[in-house]
Amino acid sequence: MNTGNPPFKGQSDVLLFEAICRKKPPIRATFSLNIKRIILELLRKDPTTRLGSSAKGSIEIKERKFRQGETSLVYYLSLY
Repeated sequence: MNTGNPPFKGQSDVLLFEAICRKKPPIRATFSLNIKRIILELLRKDPTTRLGSSAKGSIEIKERKFRQGETSLVYYLSLY
């Protein structure tokens, strides 16, 4: 995601699906605490607790702070 690479890989669709369901997402030590939290919350295995699955939907994601001093993830994405 933040590295330009997908968080999970598999040599087939079945292996990719198994990796998504069973493995923890890779998180680089160099990521800021806010980035780590967003990645882990977006990739939660339980879809009912996943970031963006509340009644607010995608607004919940857009309002999240992404980096120190920035107001939201939308601000960060607008730069790219």
